[in-house]
Amino acid sequence: MRFLKEHFDDIVKLYVNQIGVALFAFFLYSAIDIELSISMLLKVLISVFSIGFYFSLLHVVSWEIGAKDKIRIDAGRMEPYPYKGIKLGLLANTPNFIVVGIALLCFIIYMLGGPLGFKSVFAVLNMIFRIFVSMYLGALQGIFSFLSESEDAYYLWQTVGFLVFPLLAALVTHLSYTMGLKEKRIFPTAKK
Repeated sequence: MRFLKEHFDDIVKLYVNQIGVALFAFFLYSAIDIELSISMLLKVLISVFSIGFYFSLLHVVSWEIGAKDKIRIDAGRMEPYPYKGIKLGLLANTPNFIVVGIALLCFIIYMLGGPLGFKSVFAVLNMIFRIFVSMYLGALQGIFSFLSESEDAYYLWQTVGFLVFPLLAALVTHLSYTMGLKEKRIFPTAKK
């Protein structure tokens, strides 16, 4: 709880970037209204672009947090905390894990013979998380398009994918934070 209080601003900054990119991707998806086969290709391309853009934003923000921490560590005002990046990434994605996790649980209960109400809850949560993590939508639809004949399997595996992609975002956050701590850049800057 202390970690959350101390780093709440950084976590919110990471989450706000996610919402911004998700809305950006959502508006790009909504602009597509052409043939189904071309539409899927465009959705995948929009998704790949949006994921790359999102991971780039995560990298910049996380690298900056790590670089600021390096200054504090070098000055002796802070102790090194090697798992800070992964914690920031996981906490920033906690709303995703909660909503998608509950949706997945409801859908599995429905698929195992539970009441239709579980599918209704899943449908509402599915709509919510498809908006808030829409940058992953096209990629997951493309990856699991071979399951489109079985609607239940299609949605089940897409939902699992919506749990995996935030883990990748948390890893990007951690790696970028670590690079910031070590002052390593992807593209080296010109020396004066």
